[in-house]
Amino acid sequence: MATHAETEVAVYIGDADEPAARGEADLSPIEDDLGPTGREAELLEQIEEIEAGGPEKYKKQLPEQGKRFVRDRIDLWFGEDGFRFEDGKFAEFDADDQLPADGLITGAAEFEGRDVHFMANDYTVKRGSMAAKGVEKFLRMQQRALKTGKPVLYLMDSSGGRIDQQTGFFANREGIGKYYYNHSRLSGRVPQICVLYGPCIAGAAYTPVF
Repeated sequence: MATHAETEVAVYIGDADEPAARGEADLSPIEDDLGPTGREAELLEQIEEIEAGGPEKYKKQLPEQGKRFVRDRIDLWFGEDGFRFEDGKFAEFDADDQLPADGLITGAAEFEGRDVHFMANDYTVKRGSMAAKGVEKFLRMQQRALKTGKPVLYLMDSSGGRIDQQTGFFANREGIGKYYYNHSRLSGRVPQICVLYGPCIAGAAYTPVF
C-alpha cells in the first residue's frame, strides 16, 4: 500500500499509541515496461534485415548499373506518407539463401492523391526473378485491383522466372499462367502502368505487353 500511495503508511490496532506495522514507500524509479517485448524486438530486427534486401555484394553493383535499390525507388514514388502497406514481407525469410520478400515487393500506396496497387522487383534478390511466393503475392495484388478498380503500377526489373524453381508454379492455375489471365481481365477495366528499370525478359516480358 505504501508503495502504491507513494508515502509512508502506519497501521494502528485499537487505541494503541504505537503502530503495529509501518510501511515505507519505495520511491526508486520504475523500470520502463512500455518498450518492445523480446519477441517484438526480434521481429523488428528481422524486418530491418528483410528491408535491407539481398546480399550486400549485389547492392554494391546497383550504382554501377545506374539503378537505385528497390525500396529507395518506392520511397521516391510514394514518399513516407503515401505508403499504405506491404504484403508478404516475410515471404521466404527462412530460406537457406538470402531471398527477402522472395525478391518481389507488393502492396498499396497513394500517388498524387490517388490510391494505387503496386509491385516492384528487387534486383538484389536473384536478379529480380519470379518464384512461387513472389507469384502468390503478385496474384493477390492483381486480385485486390480487380476488386477495388484502383490503378496498378508495375515497377519492373526482372530476369523472368527463377530457373531452379519453375517446376510447379509456372503454368498451373495459381501460377504465372494465372497472372497472364488476370492481366487480360484487368485490361480495359483498370489502368495498368508499367515502368521498366532494367531487364524484363522471359515470363516477365508479358507484363508490359499487357
